[in-house]
Amino acid sequence: MAYRGGEHRAARGRDGSILVVLCLAGLLGLTGVFAWQAWSSARSHRAATEAVVRDYASLAADELVRRSLQEIGYRGFFTLISSLQTPEAESWVFEDPDQRTAPEPRLERALDLARYFFVLGPEGSEFRTTAADLSAEERDSAARRLRAAPPRPNPFGVLSPQAPGLDSTLVYAARGDGAKVGFAAEPAAYGEWFQRAFEAGPLLPAAIGGEELAPERLAVEITMGDATVVFAQGDPEILDPADPYAPRLASSRTLGDAYEGVLEGFTVRLGIDRQAAEALVIGGLPGTRVPLLLGLLGLTAVLLGVAFFQLRRSQAVARLREEFVARVSHELRTPLAQIRMFSETLILGRVRGPEERRRSLEILDQEARRLSYLVENVLHLSRRRRGNPELDLRPRELAPLVQEIVERCRFLVPDGVDLSLDLGPGGLTVTADRDALHQILLNLLDNAVKYGPREQVVRLGAESGPEGRVRLWVEDQGDGVPRGQRERIWESFQRLRPLGRRAAEGTGIGLSVVRDLAGRQGGRAWVEKASGGGARFLVELPA
Repeated sequence: MAYRGGEHRAARGRDGSILVVLCLAGLLGLTGVFAWQAWSSARSHRAATEAVVRDYASLAADELVRRSLQEIGYRGFFTLISSLQTPEAESWVFEDPDQRTAPEPRLERALDLARYFFVLGPEGSEFRTTAADLSAEERDSAARRLRAAPPRPNPFGVLSPQAPGLDSTLVYAARGDGAKVGFAAEPAAYGEWFQRAFEAGPLLPAAIGGEELAPERLAVEITMGDATVVFAQGDPEILDPADPYAPRLASSRTLGDAYEGVLEGFTVRLGIDRQAAEALVIGGLPGTRVPLLLGLLGLTAVLLGVAFFQLRRSQAVARLREEFVARVSHELRTPLAQIRMFSETLILGRVRGPEERRRSLEILDQEARRLSYLVENVLHLSRRRRGNPELDLRPRELAPLVQEIVERCRFLVPDGVDLSLDLGPGGLTVTADRDALHQILLNLLDNAVKYGPREQVVRLGAESGPEGRVRLWVEDQGDGVPRGQRERIWESFQRLRPLGRRAAEGTGIGLSVVRDLAGRQGGRAWVEKASGGGARFLVELPA
C-alpha cells in the first residue's frame, strides 16, 4: 500500500511539474506576443511619422519645382522666345553672332540658356542656325522635328530630345510671317537658375516649420534623363541610397509636361536631415524599440529559464530527500532488526549459557552503537541546516584520544578487515572538539570499510603537518576516488559506484559531515590517492 501511495505522489509531482512547465511556456509565448505587438505598434508609429516627413519633403520639392519653372520657363525661355519674335531679333541674333549683345539686362541673363538659335522659314522652307559646329545629322534632325511640330504653340513649344546624345531640347514659337524661331536649350546652364530658385526663401510655410528647413538641413539633387546631375545642394549623405534610413525622409519627383514641358525628363530628389525632421514632427521621430524589446524578451526568457532550472532543482532535491529517507530507513532497519531479535532471545530465555548470553549482549551494544552513529549523522545534518551549535574546542593529546575512539568504533569493522594504527611519535596535540573528532573518525572508518574489499587492511594514522598543524588520515585498499570526483564526494547525498559493483550502502552524508566538522574546527578535509592504490582521506586540524 505504501508503494502505491509513493507512485501516486510521484505521479502527482510529475503532473504538477508538467503544469508549471506549460505555464512557463505560456508566459514566454504571451510575453513574445506582447513584444511583437509593441514592436508592430512602434513600427507603425514610426512609419506614420516618416510618411509625414516625406509629405513635407514632397511639398518642399513641389515648391522648388514651381520656382524653377518660373525661373527657367518664364524668366528664361519666355523672355528669349518673346525677343526672338520681334523684328529686331534678326539684327542682334542672326546678323552678327560674335558681337551679340542683348538689348536689355533681363534678356542678357537668359542668353546662357541657349546653345544656338534657329529660324525655320515659312512652310518649313529654309532652316538657319547660329551654330557653326552643328553636324549635318543633328541639323537635319532638328529641322525634321520642327517641321513636324504644331505651327502655333502658345506661348511657345518645347521639343524634348528623341535620341540622347544627338538631339537637343528645342524651344520654338511662331513668328508673324509664319516662320518658326527659337533656340536649342543648354541644360548644363540650368544650374544657376535652380540655385536662384532654391535660395529664394524657405521651401515650406512658416506655419509648418519652414523656418527649420535652412539650406544646410536639406539635400537636393536634380538630374536629367541620362542621370547627369545638373544641380546639387546640401549633404549628399541625406540622399545616399546605400543608407537604409535616409530614403525614408526623402521625396522624388520626375517632371513631365508642366509649363509646356520646360523641365520634361528632369528628376528632383529632396531629402530632410534627421535633426530638421525632429523639429517638423510634434514629439520628434520615434526611436527604434527593437533593442529594448529584444532585451526585455531576452530577460523574460532568462528569468523563465532560471525558474525552470529552479523547478528542476527542487524536483531533484525532493527526489534526493525521498532517496535519503529510504536509505536512512534501510540503514536503521538492520540494527533495529538485530536489536529486536536478540532482545526477544534474552527475554524468552533461549540462550544456552553465559557465553551465548554475553555474545547476545555484545551484539545488542554493537547495534545500538551503530544506530546511535546513524542517528548522530542525521541530527548533525539537521543542525547544520538550522544553525550549528558551538563546539568545545580545546587542546587535547591526540594518541590516547584516537585509541579511545577506535575502541569505540570497533563495531564498524567487520570480520576480514584489519585495522592498523600509525599514530607516529607521541606528544601530538590538537585543538578539537571530542565528539566532533569522534564523529569524523567514525565516518572515515565506515567509508573505508564500505568502499574497500571484504578483506583488506584499513590504516589510520596521525602526523605533523605544515605550519604547526596536525593531520589525521585513513587509507583503504579499494579502487580509490577518480580525480574528477574528488570534490563531488564531499557534497551531501553523493555516493560513488565502485568499479564492477553496485553502489555501496549508506545515507550519502558521512563525508559531508566530515568536511563540515573539520571546517568548523579551523581545519580542512580532502582526499588523494593512497600509495597502495586506494583512497587516502586526510583531515588537517590546528595543533
